[in-house]
Amino acid sequence: MSAPYVRPSERVAARRRRLFLWLPLLMVGALVTVVAGPMIIVFNSLDVAGAALMLGGLLGFALDVEK
Repeated sequence: MSAPYVRPSERVAARRRRLFLWLPLLMVGALVTVVAGPMIIVFNSLDVAGAALMLGGLLGFALDVEK
């Protein structure tokens, strides 16, 4: 017989979302932006993808904290 499933509290769930969902989006976005190229003058599609990932992670984190 298995133990019953215990749902984490709202605080624990929020911390897990921030750690496992929003933080990786920010980190991957920053990594893509850095790998896109060292030139600041040229703005290519990898820069756009990195900025979009970072913006998504930042907005998700901000909306999650606001709750």
